[in-house]
Amino acid sequence: MESSLGSIAIISDIHANLEALTAVLDDIDALGIRRIFCLGDVVGYGPNPKEVIAKIRERNIPAIMGNHDAGLVCRLDVSRFNPYALDALRRNTSEINNEEFDFLDQLPLSHTEEGIQFVHGIPPDDYTTYWQQTGTDVFTKFTSRLCFVGHVHIPWVAFEDEQDEENPFGLEGTFPDANRLFPIHPSKRVLIGVGSVG
Repeated sequence: MESSLGSIAIISDIHANLEALTAVLDDIDALGIRRIFCLGDVVGYGPNPKEVIAKIRERNIPAIMGNHDAGLVCRLDVSRFNPYALDALRRNTSEINNEEFDFLDQLPLSHTEEGIQFVHGIPPDDYTTYWQQTGTDVFTKFTSRLCFVGHVHIPWVAFEDEQDEENPFGLEGTFPDANRLFPIHPSKRVLIGVGSVG
């Protein structure tokens, strides 16, 4: 993404998948992009929470707290997690040390920079509401012109002023091509789901 911040890469939902994170970071490096934001769920499901946390920290990647991160640090009721997520959370919890726990515990729910908002859920602390379920009210859940969201695991984009009865989100749909460009008009409010690394 090209912005007043310069070229930035946005990643999300790594879920302790070191191989996937390494591959994505290699691609980002090959593009010469220096700034990266992470929209949360650093841990969960995968087998490498320690290594993924270490890579996020060593690369100094600002991260948002995702629902799996919040569950691990006991900031979220995990009773609605599926059995695989619960099992992974228990394993991840037993594998990290106090310093890594503290790193996850201090992650913010939202970050805003130069009018761009970065969150994990919609609104920032609602991990049970998916964009498909929020209707046109989705744009009342954030204040910035441009908001990047994780959590759903598929890439999508919605434009506030392109909604109609058949397409209540102004939804462009999942990206058929990783190299597809979406021009952002300065007067349009846009919500972008970035998909999952892991």
